[in-house]
Amino acid sequence: METNTEIAEDLGAIPQTRSGNPKPGKFEDNQEHDCVAEYTYSEPVTSLCAVVAAHAVVEMELDRAVSETAWGDGTGFPGRNWAEYILQECTVEFPEGGIASVAFEDLPVGTNQNDYDYNDLVFNISGALTVASESTNVSAIDLTVTQVANLAGFNHTAHLVINNTTLPGCTGTWELFYGVTPQGSGSLPVDVITIGNSKTAQAAATLKVALNPGCPIPADLTAPSGKYHGEWLFFDPYIKVNNTGEFIHAGDVRMVVVPTNWAFPPETIRIWTRHSGVTAGDPPKFSDDWWLTGAP
Repeated sequence: METNTEIAEDLGAIPQTRSGNPKPGKFEDNQEHDCVAEYTYSEPVTSLCAVVAAHAVVEMELDRAVSETAWGDGTGFPGRNWAEYILQECTVEFPEGGIASVAFEDLPVGTNQNDYDYNDLVFNISGALTVASESTNVSAIDLTVTQVANLAGFNHTAHLVINNTTLPGCTGTWELFYGVTPQGSGSLPVDVITIGNSKTAQAAATLKVALNPGCPIPADLTAPSGKYHGEWLFFDPYIKVNNTGEFIHAGDVRMVVVPTNWAFPPETIRIWTRHSGVTAGDPPKFSDDWWLTGAP
């Protein structure tokens, strides 16, 4: 009798033949046994996600000893035999630091009306993605929106959108909660209100999305170079300015998305006077990691 196990961060790291059949004799852990009903392996895992291949040669005493191979119940290897591996799903923070600040100006660009303090409406978004251990698919998304500031005279309604533009090729279902109170549910695509009126106190809104198999992990989980206004997000946290009827979507220069809990400027203090990584203008221009820069 023998047991063989291999724990890896992705399926390709499991020893296999060219045709995709696993090679248990090459697994990292191999034990010979005299006669045991079960055996436990305890191994440190360096990644929250893991692929586990567990193989055993088992025997049964009938009128003679009969041996068979056994595999931990899971997903079949790509080869032609019946070997299987176990996917350990894990949770990945979004963004990588665990929280993002989304901040707005709410007047038209190029009219010299905005003070560009980016505090007309500010909310934080924290989230998590449940991903399969081979790190190619996401099975669930949780996003929580918490209002931080509304220093403008106008009031706003905030939304979250997930559709085929923001998350291509993905289908599934969603649920919305204010605090712990359900607000609705349905199938993707989704456009839900996370802040009904920015002048009225409201519990944090949480959107829970369960995705059908085959939804790839979004390409960007933190802001890539040159994208400062939410273009990289896998959702659109847009707002409606209720006093004017105007909408401000991801990609609009009046929205900035900061991958941290950002200390926004006080009222009427222009953003470029607080951060040298921002160049004055209507609209201003931003540089990489501008929120890490101090006053010029």
